[in-house]
Amino acid sequence: EAGKFDRADHIAFVDQASIAFYQQGDIETAHNFIDQALTLAPGDHYALSLKAEILVAKGLTSEALATYQKAIRLAPFARAYENRLADITPAVQ
Repeated sequence: EAGKFDRADHIAFVDQASIAFYQQGDIETAHNFIDQALTLAPGDHYALSLKAEILVAKGLTSEALATYQKAIRLAPFARAYENRLADITPAVQ
């Protein structure tokens, strides 16, 4: 059915983004995969946190902060996101 959420595709995109970023150091490929994942599930706080790390690696700290803030809003229990946000905030100021 067109437009139906495909969890398997979403997970595959997140996995591929993680592999490209953390194992292969391929920031652009990781960015493309995570954007595809977020198209399928824009509220995935883990995918948002991965995108934020990719943005940090690209030197886009302001965008990374905004992305982490969205992840925190979606998963306010995620203290790790708040801690990481504090780590990268001084880079903007």
